Amino acid sequence: KDLYEGEQPREKHPEPKLPGMLEHEVRGPSALSLHGLSNWSDLKGAGWKAFRELPTGKKENRWFSMRKLGSWRLAFLCARTQRNIWHEGVEPKASAQPAPKPSPAKLAPKLAPAKPARKAASTPLVTPTAPAKTATVGGSASSSVGPARKRGRGTG
Repeated sequence: KDLYEGEQPREKHPEPKLPGMLEHEVRGPSALSLHGLSNWSDLKGAGWKAFRELPTGKKENRWFSMRKLGSWRLAFLCARTQRNIWHEGVEPKASAQPAPKPSPAKLAPKLAPAKPARKAASTPLVTPTAPAKTATVGGSASSSVGPARKRGRGTG
């Protein structure tokens, strides 16, 4: 929340109709699809929502309030993340490049193999477990498990 504390008002965002989105997310070759996303602003609040329709026809949505989250940007990022979980493939995933292989000179020296573990004793060690102690309520032990007594002021 503190990261977005000095956020501009909605009117000063790159696209006031799409608050929380950055310039390159709104326009240009890397503009994001808004499929499954919308924003709202009414007397009850404002923010972004992610929505989907299930194969059964039931509609599902998640609302992300900019007032609760503290910014339009964070509300947008939460809604977009939820949408991406529901609608896999809407946004292209970053192509993962394999890390370059280190040169042989930079490889760590190989360690000697570990010594084999000692064999266990022929008879297993078994620790007997003691029966659980019962809690005392009012000075008497109780063997049945029941609801705990209320303790507080005035029960004297």
